[in-house]
Amino acid sequence: MQGYYSNPVTWNIHQQELKNIIDYAKTNNITLIPILFPNLVSLEKSKPIITKVSGFLQEQGTNPINLTGLFEGKTPAELVVNQVDAHPNEWVNQQVSEIVFKAIQERGKMLSPSP
Repeated sequence: MQGYYSNPVTWNIHQQELKNIIDYAKTNNITLIPILFPNLVSLEKSKPIITKVSGFLQEQGTNPINLTGLFEGKTPAELVVNQVDAHPNEWVNQQVSEIVFKAIQERGKMLSPSP
């Protein structure tokens, strides 16, 4: 995976894909909240990728939520469904849902007119 993000051609394609999503959201007046999930079985190896993507998203005027810190200190067994299914487990989904809910509330406050 790291090879894709260090390859300039592939990274440029991915940047354009991300930019297309951002532009679509702006054009359609959609509040975009990028959620950055690290690789749950290899947090350390995914940090450079997450940092790179996060930086690009910030440059484009978005405020991404990087979940890496939430998972630091946890083992893959504490984060994924099981050894053959690396999807986020129930605990991870609960934590992320709370973070996303708070982010939506905060952004809503910023968009709401003051009394």
